[in-house]
Amino acid sequence: TDVNELDTEDIRIFAYGQSIQVNLGLKDQANIAVYTLLGQEVASVKSTGMTQIPVYNTGYYVVKVSSKSGVTTKKVFIK
Repeated sequence: TDVNELDTEDIRIFAYGQSIQVNLGLKDQANIAVYTLLGQEVASVKSTGMTQIPVYNTGYYVVKVSSKSGVTTKKVFIK
């Protein structure tokens, strides 16, 4: 039941304006999910490259990226 941690050098997750940018340096397809700090899922997409996910409310969000290679999460702030 081990969960592999993705190499975060390959993945860039950051806030830009009213959106969350996820740049995957992966060859695999990845599932990207965005959650509020209360655990409510606000977005979910599949991607293989650069993805822009619009977020309309100010606050902190947790971005989870899952692929065959593993899982990584990052907290971002939307102004």
